[in-house]
Amino acid sequence: MLLWSGSCRTWCGLVLVLVTRSLTCLSPCPLQVLYKVYISFVEVGPQNVQTADYFKGVASFLIVSVGGTLVGLVFAVILGFITRFTKKVRIIEPLFVFLLVYLAYLTAELFSLSAILSPHPCHRHDLRRMTFCGIGANKYVEANISQKSRTTVKYTMKTLASIAETIIFIFLGISAVDKSKWAWDTGLVSCTLVFILLFRAVGVVGQTWVLNRFRLIPLDKIDQVVMSYGGLRGAVAFALVVLLDAEQVKAKDYFVATTIVVVFFTVMFQVGAA
Repeated sequence: MLLWSGSCRTWCGLVLVLVTRSLTCLSPCPLQVLYKVYISFVEVGPQNVQTADYFKGVASFLIVSVGGTLVGLVFAVILGFITRFTKKVRIIEPLFVFLLVYLAYLTAELFSLSAILSPHPCHRHDLRRMTFCGIGANKYVEANISQKSRTTVKYTMKTLASIAETIIFIFLGISAVDKSKWAWDTGLVSCTLVFILLFRAVGVVGQTWVLNRFRLIPLDKIDQVVMSYGGLRGAVAFALVVLLDAEQVKAKDYFVATTIVVVFFTVMFQVGAA
C-alpha cells in the first residue's frame, strides 16, 4: 500500500511537471502572434481600425498559429526521412539537424508565420518554446541518429541557449539601471502585477475545470495553485517591448519599466517559490 501510494504521488508529480512544461512552452506562441496583430493596428492608426479589422486579426491569429505548426511538422517529417539514410555518414547528422531546424524557422518567418511554433527545442531554453518540429522529430530523428550525434546536438543547443539567455538578461540589466530608457508609473506597474496574477489564475482554473471532465488523472487544487502562481515572463516579453517604435507608441518608456518590474518579480518570487 505504501509503495502504491508513493508511486501514485510520483506519477501525479510527473503529470504536474509535464503540464507545467507544456504551458511554459506554448504560452509565448500566442503572445508573439498577438503582438504582431496589435503592431499592425498601431501602424494603421487607431482611428482607421474598423470592425472588420478585428475579425481579420482573429483570423490571422489562427492562420499564423496553424501555419507555423504545419511548417514545423513538415520539416520534422523531412528531417526524419533524411536521417534514415545517414547510417554510413554519422558525422554529418548534427549538421542536418541544425540545418533543417533553422530552415524551418526561416520558412516560418518568410511567410510571416509563428516561428516559435516551428523549430526544434533540445532544451527548455532553446530559442524558448520552439515546439512542434521538436514534437514531430523527437521520436523518429532521435531513433535514427547515433548517440554521439544526439549528444552533440543536445549540448550544442544548450550552449547556444545559455549564450542567448545571458545576452538578453544583460540587456535587461542595462535597461534596468539606465533611467533614460524607462519612465515610472506606480499605478500601471501595480495594476499589471495584480492583473497578471489574477488572469493567470482565472485562466488556469477555468481551463482545468473543463479539462478535468476528460482527463484520466484530474488536476487537483494544489496542482492548479502551482500552475497559477508559477510563471516566468522574461526574454520574450522584454524583447517585444524593446522592439516597440517610440514614435508610434508614445508610452513605450512606461511599458519598458513595467515589463522590467514584471520580469524581476516573476524571476525572484514566482519561479523561486514554484
